Amino acid sequence: MDVEYREIPNEPGYRVGSDGSVWSLWRPKCKSKVWKRLRGRPNEKGHIAVWLKGHRLFYVHRLVLLVFVGPCPDGMECCHDPDPDPANNSIGNLRWDTPKANAADRIRHGRNACGEHCGMAKLTREIVLEIRASKESNRIIADRFGIDVSYARQIRKRITWKEV
Repeated sequence: MDVEYREIPNEPGYRVGSDGSVWSLWRPKCKSKVWKRLRGRPNEKGHIAVWLKGHRLFYVHRLVLLVFVGPCPDGMECCHDPDPDPANNSIGNLRWDTPKANAADRIRHGRNACGEHCGMAKLTREIVLEIRASKESNRIIADRFGIDVSYARQIRKRITWKEV
C-alpha cells in the first residue's frame, strides 16, 4: 500500500501519513533535513496522542482527518470504522460523523460501556438475572443487594439492564 504524506496545517515541520503515522522534520547539526517518525502514546481508551513542538498534545486520528478530509464540522466527531481499534489511524478507517453514529458504531463493535462493564456498575449479570427471577418484593431485593427500591423495579421492568 502506498502511503501519502501531507503537511499539518499551522504546524510547520510536521506531516501525517495516510497510514496514521506522524513525522517531524528533524534537523541534526548537519545541514541535511531528515524526517523522523514520532512515537505516540495511547491514552486510557487506546487513542494515540503525539506531542508537537514539545508542548501541544494532538490525537493522531484527529490529525489524519484534519489533513486528509478537512476540519471537523460543527456537531461532528471522529469515528473509527470498520476496524474499532482506536490505534488504527489509517485514513480508510476514519470519518467525521455525528455523536449518534459514533455511539451506534461502539454498540455494533461491542465497545459500549453498559451493564457490568460500566465503571459505575454495582451489579453483575448474574445478580440482575437473580433479581428478575425472584418472587420477593422490590423492597426486600433492594435491601439484599444494597440498591434503591426504584432501581430494583427498573431492573425487573427492563428499563435498565436491557441487554440482559
